[in-house]
Amino acid sequence: MANIWTWDPIPIPPQPLLAHLRTRVLERSEKRSPKWKFRLAPDLVLQVQPKLTTALLRFDCKAVMCENATKELLTTPLPKAGRDHWDMRFELRTTVPEQWVLKPRAIGYRPLADRERRFELRDRTVEAFHNGTFDQLRPEIMLGSHCMFCGKGLTDPVSQARFIGPECAGTASENLPFILDTAA
Repeated sequence: MANIWTWDPIPIPPQPLLAHLRTRVLERSEKRSPKWKFRLAPDLVLQVQPKLTTALLRFDCKAVMCENATKELLTTPLPKAGRDHWDMRFELRTTVPEQWVLKPRAIGYRPLADRERRFELRDRTVEAFHNGTFDQLRPEIMLGSHCMFCGKGLTDPVSQARFIGPECAGTASENLPFILDTAA
């Protein structure tokens, strides 16, 4: 594993679902970019935000690891969280579709936290991109009910099941015509 303190990019496999979702975001708006929130484990949450650039496929990301991690930790200033935690800000990027990298930008921890666990946070986050976590959208990893394309809150069960609102899906039908799955 690359040394996080050298800020070396870490190679990861291509993430076709994230690339597809980013394309759909760009089709909807070149100004609004949703923040997708995922639970990778009971103690690990992740936020991924597509950047609306045309020259480079890029996502700004944040991972937070602590006991009973919640989605609020992704938006709350962590020193105010009042518990031991580790957080890492990083970007996913590629200029060539087959060559994706995770580039750490900053890592932090609560002063009383074990400093060495920052490497555990990095390694577990990298592993999520290697083990197919993002090959399909599954309810058990999603945090919140927001449209994956525009970020608006979803209130009806059909939209929540497909992770896409009726405007972005182009239908208010109760049929689920597709489920986003790049593995199939």
